[in-house]
Amino acid sequence: MREVIASDWAKDQRVTPVAVEVTAHGGSKATGVWARPDIVCVEVQTFTHVPGRYLEVLTFEVKPADSINVQAVYEALAHRRAATHAYVLLHVPDDRSAELEPVIAEIADVARGHQVGLITAGDPGDYATWEQREVAVRVEPDPGRLDAFIAQQLSQQARTKIALAVR
Repeated sequence: MREVIASDWAKDQRVTPVAVEVTAHGGSKATGVWARPDIVCVEVQTFTHVPGRYLEVLTFEVKPADSINVQAVYEALAHRRAATHAYVLLHVPDDRSAELEPVIAEIADVARGHQVGLITAGDPGDYATWEQREVAVRVEPDPGRLDAFIAQQLSQQARTKIALAVR
């Protein structure tokens, strides 16, 4: 999924990632309740008519078919404490699509209400099977929390790339 987010999804969303990392297995890092997303994508944006650089941190809470429930939205929502966009990415195999649709519709309603993005994927490794059902709305997290999140969640290599991009 990390590769798909870094390539096809990013291209489709017009995102130019500085780093995309799997953060789900952060080991013993102290992060707090629901503070560790599964995947993080970082972009630094610049604009022609607006001065400065803008750090975009997009988080993805990934759920396999046997763990699909509305709690995923609340986990993603918690990530917005230190991210600009939060997504839920659900693996919905084709053979379970009809069975899972009622719960996915409920999840979509809750995600929309909290401005959390929702993506379903029949095959997480094949972008052609991905469907963006809700778009994540950008929020402005506390800069201190955002900085601490990057320091705690991302690798030294990613932090170096970000530091160079925001200069």
